[in-house]
Amino acid sequence: MISVFIERHPQLYFPDGDIALLAVKEPLSHDGPPSFYVFRIHKFLLRHHSETFANMLADANSHTDNVYDGVPLVEMHGDKAEDLAQLLNFIYNPSSMTLKRHDPDAPIVVSGIIRLADKYCLQSLHDHLVKQVVSDWPTTLHEWDILQGEISAILKTPSTAAHHLYGDHPEDKALADLIPEPVSAILFAQEFGCSEILPAAFYQLSRIKVQHDWTLRSDPDGKRVALARWSLLDKDNFVRYLRGYQELADYFPAIRTFLSAGCTPFDDDLANMDLDDNSCYVFLHRVFTIMWTAGRGSRRDPLHLLLLCLEVRNHTSDIARSMGVRGDVGLCQECWDKLEEEIPQERKRLWDSLLQHFTSDINNPL
Repeated sequence: MISVFIERHPQLYFPDGDIALLAVKEPLSHDGPPSFYVFRIHKFLLRHHSETFANMLADANSHTDNVYDGVPLVEMHGDKAEDLAQLLNFIYNPSSMTLKRHDPDAPIVVSGIIRLADKYCLQSLHDHLVKQVVSDWPTTLHEWDILQGEISAILKTPSTAAHHLYGDHPEDKALADLIPEPVSAILFAQEFGCSEILPAAFYQLSRIKVQHDWTLRSDPDGKRVALARWSLLDKDNFVRYLRGYQELADYFPAIRTFLSAGCTPFDDDLANMDLDDNSCYVFLHRVFTIMWTAGRGSRRDPLHLLLLCLEVRNHTSDIARSMGVRGDVGLCQECWDKLEEEIPQERKRLWDSLLQHFTSDINNPL
């Protein structure tokens, strides 16, 4: 005879409840007997929130011979007690289901609860949890820039930022604890149909080294870098990641896009140009080459590199030295104006292309 251990749930066992639900707890080990939580709750609340629950309770009233503490007992086959507790807690106290902002574990923690909400047709809980996970990820370029600004602030003043926003022990917080994690978000988005977060999640993943795995979360070497759950990335998504990463690695801005009509050459063949010429084209080509060459030492981030190009006007003397040119170099006023006008547009075009780069075949097997 197999022995089991049944424990009353500390918060969801009401003395006046009129039905008991039994669900297995996550096993702490495979050696001991199975453990269960029993929830004593109120039928009317379950019926009010879910027709599926109402039908299940009607069947239980007519067929069950199991009784616990004087009320009918229903075993919740296939349901984890931890997920069921969260679902019931939402029914009794909807405001309690609020996730910490930018929690890197959120997609993993709530996935089981959402599956259970789908099983019992609690659409409000499904929508509530999906919305919270989605809210951690930018869906526009403006939102992306805001997130990057927050991350930059955390890195510049880690103790102050962590203490104010995330708790009393900033020294224990790695950067990975304070920002959303891309791989779990990708898998979450694909399972629960929130594809709007995929471009940002894949782009963030493309900026993280494969060596920066989630296993470094508690390692001193992993405190100041973004990490990813690389081991969770399946083959199809890894191929999508590689395709998008290659597109970003091959990206180089089209110089003529940023020049006024009067300074745009007939072709882009530098071999036929005088590189000692102080033309706007040669200068801007040198600027982009410096930016993109410097970017090769780390993960490519063309959205950031394009943003840095707006600061070029303050560094023309450094660029002149790199070109071996004496005196002033730079763009004419029309080209400066054109550059400042087109950089934001180019960043928007690049952002809009991320969906195609990473997820063009997301609904098709590879």
